[in-house]
Amino acid sequence: MAGLQRETPLTAFSDLVKEWEKCVAQGTSRLTQIANANQKLSHADGESWAGLADANALHVTLRHKVPFLDTIGDIIVNMRALCFLDVSSSSQDYEIDPTLSRLHYGTFDRLQIPHNTMCLIDLYLQQLVEMYQQELMAKALIAVDIVECYDHDTAVVYIASWQMQPFVNKPKQDDLAQLLAPPAAKKPESTHKLVK
Repeated sequence: MAGLQRETPLTAFSDLVKEWEKCVAQGTSRLTQIANANQKLSHADGESWAGLADANALHVTLRHKVPFLDTIGDIIVNMRALCFLDVSSSSQDYEIDPTLSRLHYGTFDRLQIPHNTMCLIDLYLQQLVEMYQQELMAKALIAVDIVECYDHDTAVVYIASWQMQPFVNKPKQDDLAQLLAPPAAKKPESTHKLVK
């Protein structure tokens, strides 16, 4: 049973981040298709009029295939629910609730983590969700603007910004993973000395 891994809040959050990255990759592909279709529409010459109809159809099709933003929006809701907020599915109201660290890991005594470290974990969790919310807002603006963007250089900047995710702070995620990681078991020191 070495292949089975216990589901913890840290692994659940990590899974959400992986799902986010997958959606970002799909979005990059779609944005590139939209930018290419826009280029075909704006740079038509006498020989490319036949391809222009295809580009226009592709452009219209791609405009309706931007629901991956909904998917990454759902990821944010899941992160929020996992980390520090209880999301009421019926009303989408957010009410402050115990954080991931207290809710899933139990009391401070059981964890043997000082209270000030738990506050730091809570702060990191809130900052992580906020940075993903900011990134989602930036991605929504990019998705809206690129549909009507016919300038190649601007489209390239949009796609690069989508991929680079300027609001996502990877070192902060690594810090949180270190804070939440279970302590490594120490190996017992050997009392036997090797003889040559």
